[in-house]
Amino acid sequence: MKSSQPTKRMQDQVMQAIPNFRVVIDSISCAKCYQASRRKASFMTSVTASLEFLNMEAQTAGEGGCHHCLTLDSKLWATLPIELLERILSKLPFLSLVKFRAVCRKWNDMILSPNLAPRTPNPKSVLLHFRDRYEESIPFCVDCGATCLSILNSKTNRWENQGLPFRWCTYRLVAAHGGLLCFSGSESCEDFVVCNLLTKQRKSLKLPARLLPPLPQGATFSRPHEYILSGLAVNEETGHYKLVVAGLHVAGPRTTLLYNSETNTWKISARVPLLSSKLEGGNWVGDERSVFRDGKLYWYVAEVNGGYSIIKAVLQFDLEKGTWRKVQENREAYCMWHFQIALWKDKVMLMHLNHDDTWPLQCEDWPGKAELLALGPEMQVMPADMFSVMKEQQIVVRSRAYCSEYYAIGHRNSFFHIMRGLRPGLRICIEDMETNILTVLPFWEDSSTSVIRSEREIWVFSPSLRAFV
Repeated sequence: MKSSQPTKRMQDQVMQAIPNFRVVIDSISCAKCYQASRRKASFMTSVTASLEFLNMEAQTAGEGGCHHCLTLDSKLWATLPIELLERILSKLPFLSLVKFRAVCRKWNDMILSPNLAPRTPNPKSVLLHFRDRYEESIPFCVDCGATCLSILNSKTNRWENQGLPFRWCTYRLVAAHGGLLCFSGSESCEDFVVCNLLTKQRKSLKLPARLLPPLPQGATFSRPHEYILSGLAVNEETGHYKLVVAGLHVAGPRTTLLYNSETNTWKISARVPLLSSKLEGGNWVGDERSVFRDGKLYWYVAEVNGGYSIIKAVLQFDLEKGTWRKVQENREAYCMWHFQIALWKDKVMLMHLNHDDTWPLQCEDWPGKAELLALGPEMQVMPADMFSVMKEQQIVVRSRAYCSEYYAIGHRNSFFHIMRGLRPGLRICIEDMETNILTVLPFWEDSSTSVIRSEREIWVFSPSLRAFV
């Protein structure tokens, strides 16, 4: 009886042929092959490949045969050495590798391994909306079985629902970078989940130390995440990441915890610097969302006391050195409409805005600007003509206080303007920072039962196979 195992000679022939053909597993080259494949229960699980030779133009077809396809039996694929399969799969384009993870568990593991997982060519900025339970009109009625995540399909300009591989309603999204999303427990800030939406991989993490001060028995923080800074940074070369979680509460330990996915370890880093209190009864709270640039994470924080005055500050954490830097305003300022930091053309931009009920206006002169710019040469104020193009295109709905809330996200070569007005829903404008071309997305109204659609529920990430949890 003939053995079904491939001989050494067969393996050598395939190895020699690899430089001369393209692997076209995701397509069938002729009708005969297509009909044959349809008789299988599932083409993707049959592990059948067509090898299309680059010199096929020089060959002639037989009467009833397939002149340009060579179909390898699934048994042969199942017995090929791992090294050979990796060499074959490494010839595939990125999108094909994404599809072929469905072939079998073995292929999925190989494609997602550090040896094979490719870097994403020309990473794209993808918009996603995460329905934060704190934004719900009736938080305790949130259905964990409902869809919480929507992703914008850039080809159809439509939002498509996406599930999460864990009980999402007990978590909130706190950080995103390099293909990974980081969620923190809504009630227990010690629980984290790092997730890759493309590969569906996730990892649960628990903080090794408490970051908030103890409270009397039965008491809880109403919004504990305001006192915790979270930041994520993915190394696009290795696929590993670092997660920074730090306590901001003045009565807490102000500990900085740094998780390294490469070593799967936590370590305690430098304490969060103490910020001077300028307001009577004031508390320092964080903006929750960080900005990553050149190996450093940045957060905007502010001292508030429930009144109309605030003290603004920016904190910087150096991931390599494990050190903090701080800058803050020396005097209180009237709480204008909006302040945030955003990545803008490789700069950390200070955005201080006011509005006239129809459109955001730049506050060109405001107290404390010089203090915040002193953090370093990477800091800058927003350009004076930032909104001029959008105004010319009449994005504002006339006679309506359309832009009552505004948020901006800088990501790679794109800048996202996210606006919310009196009408439920969001208006999003995407600005290409290389061409200065502006794309206005269709007005978006979520189909969920949530009444409030927050501009801060919008995030941006770059799908990647080479982002390991």
